[in-house]
Amino acid sequence: MNRSMSIREFCDFHGACPEIRDSVLENYKNMKECWNKLHFEYLAWVATRPGVLTREELYSICDFVDSEASKVLDGGAYTRRTCFINYHFLGNCNNTLCINFLEVCFLVSDESNTPIDIVENRFADWLRKNTKPNFKKVLTNSNQAV
Repeated sequence: MNRSMSIREFCDFHGACPEIRDSVLENYKNMKECWNKLHFEYLAWVATRPGVLTREELYSICDFVDSEASKVLDGGAYTRRTCFINYHFLGNCNNTLCINFLEVCFLVSDESNTPIDIVENRFADWLRKNTKPNFKKVLTNSNQAV
């Protein structure tokens, strides 16, 4: 059987801190609603959990991050370092991508003198428009995740 994970299942499976999990459980009814309404920093965390996005979508996040950083840094050393980290971590460490995504968001805000909430909203809009999250959980007869 194939069904969407509940918010609690998703948070527990991916190790969300209890405070955030409880807040999300109080404010949203399912993962789809979370995806559509979460603040960018939490959306970035959800997007970079293993299995939520395809490898190609993760690479497109890398491209977006590098493109945004290069706009404000003229392709400087930070962008090259970010690109190297992003393209080499994808086998194992989704937390690195999440951190880089957030870091570049703050960098773009600082370097362009654009309020952080405007940059966060733009990054969140890009993520929602350019990816299709998978919150499915494949279950065996004994209701164990596989």
